[in-house]
Amino acid sequence: MAEPGDLGLRESLIGLGSRLAAAWVPTGVGQLFSAGMAAGLFDAVAGPGSLDGVLEPTVRAMEERLRVHARRGEARLDPEDELSVRTAALAFLDKSQFDRRRKQ
Repeated sequence: MAEPGDLGLRESLIGLGSRLAAAWVPTGVGQLFSAGMAAGLFDAVAGPGSLDGVLEPTVRAMEERLRVHARRGEARLDPEDELSVRTAALAFLDKSQFDRRRKQ
């Protein structure tokens, strides 16, 4: 997920978004993320494990993909600006984005 290969920004993000959207409901990825978020809020033991073991690696991989594109000059994003990169990664990974694509 972190390495876009030779793909440009548009192709890279469309391809990744399509793969995530295709897996979000049929394979239970969306339920896994939802359960992890709920555990993160309500369970002192399972919550941190779920957030650290599932959500955080996914966000970090997306951040790295965006940094690669930014370093190539394909994204208007400072690859060294942690807050901007993280915000962009979280926006891309927002579950509601996948729900909207699926309904279209």
